[in-house]
Amino acid sequence: MTHFSPENAAASTAKWLQTIIGSRMETEHLTQAIALASVCAALNPKSCDLLIQPAFWQAQNLRNFDFSASNIVNSLMAATFLQKIKGDLVTGASNYITLLNEVVPQSPTNANEAYVRTTLQNNTSDQIETEMVLDIDLRHLRSGNNTKLKNVLDIIETHTRFGTLVISEQGPIGALLEGSAMQALSKYDLPLAFRALRACAYLGRAGSFVCDSGLDFIGLCQNANGVFGDFDTSVAKMRRDTSEGQPELSLYLSISLQALWTMAELSEVSGRPFRLTSNMT
Repeated sequence: MTHFSPENAAASTAKWLQTIIGSRMETEHLTQAIALASVCAALNPKSCDLLIQPAFWQAQNLRNFDFSASNIVNSLMAATFLQKIKGDLVTGASNYITLLNEVVPQSPTNANEAYVRTTLQNNTSDQIETEMVLDIDLRHLRSGNNTKLKNVLDIIETHTRFGTLVISEQGPIGALLEGSAMQALSKYDLPLAFRALRACAYLGRAGSFVCDSGLDFIGLCQNANGVFGDFDTSVAKMRRDTSEGQPELSLYLSISLQALWTMAELSEVSGRPFRLTSNMT
C-alpha cells in the first residue's frame, strides 16, 4: 500500500488556507479556518510560517470574535490555537476556554464533553491503560443505520477520551466498526467514514488492513489545491441555490479538517488533535 504523509498533506492544505485566510469571512467560516490552521500547524510546524501572519489576525477583528458561533470542537480548536500564538491579544479565546472549563462536567457523558475535558487537561502523556468494558450493542454496528452507528461512535469517543484511554477490544466490535467505516466510504459519506476510522484507531486498530486502506483513501481524496473531497455536483447545486460568493467554503473547510485529523490518528502521529495546539513548537 501507498501511505500518504499527514505532514505533506497538512502543508498542501496550509497553502490553500493561505489563499483564503486573509479575506473577510463569516464568523463560522473563520472559526473553521482557524481550527483547520491549528491542525495544519501542529502536523507540519513549518506551515505556521504561512498561517500566522499579523495582517490576518488583525484584519479579522479577533478581539470581538464570537467563539460560540460554530460547533464546540471547531471553536475549542480555534480558541486554544489563538491563545497559544496570540495570548492576551485575543481575550475572547481565554474567556471561551474559561467558560467551557466552568460549565462542562469533569466526568463527561458524551463526546463533546469528553473532547473539552481531554483538551483542557492538556494531557500530553502516554496513553493510560484501563480495564473498562464498552457497553455497545453489536446489533447497532450490524444494522447499517447511521444514527445507531453515530451513537456507538459517541460511546467510543467518550469512554476512550478520544484515544487517551486504552480499552481492550471486546469481541468483534473493532471488526464490525471497520466494516461500518468501509460502508460509509462506499457511500462517500466522508464525515461519517472519517469519524468511524478515528474510532477504530481509538480501539487500537490503527495499522490494520482496513485502517491502512482508509488512510490511503483519504490521501487520494486530496485535490491539487490542498482541499479534500470531490463535491463538484453538490457545489454546483449550492451555487444555484444561493447568492453567496463561496457556499462551498464551509464544506471544504469541514471535510479537510476531518481528513487531516483522521490521517493523524491512523498514522499514529505524535500528538492527537485535541492536544495538537499544545504540542506546537
